[in-house]
Amino acid sequence: MSVHMHRSRQWMACFLGAAALSPLALSLGSPLPLAPPSVVTGRVTFEGRPVSDMTMCLDRGGMHAAYAHLRDDGTFDLISQAWTDGGAQPGRYRGHLYTHAHGPRMPSRFADPATSGIEIEIASGWNDFRIDLQ
Repeated sequence: MSVHMHRSRQWMACFLGAAALSPLALSLGSPLPLAPPSVVTGRVTFEGRPVSDMTMCLDRGGMHAAYAHLRDDGTFDLISQAWTDGGAQPGRYRGHLYTHAHGPRMPSRFADPATSGIEIEIASGWNDFRIDLQ
């Protein structure tokens, strides 16, 4: 038997094994149990005026974890990237702002989580933040 045929059988066995184990893996759920998300609300202002028509994104570990659309009065309700019912996992986050096409012009430092100055610590339960950008 050729080496090529042997390799093909090995790959087929791997695929069949993975397919057989997939339903078992899905039924077990996540190996890391997560706490229920915390409700997060707040208001963002820049030089004392509400920031609106923008999206605030919160990053954790260098990845987007949650976002919020800023309303006309600067208020927001945070929506998690991992949960469909809103909120976010407790922990420390760095934020940054995305300007929409017709949104306000903000200094470019607010577009980068490393320079925006937006850092929040979300605790269990309900959190309400006042973020005044300078």
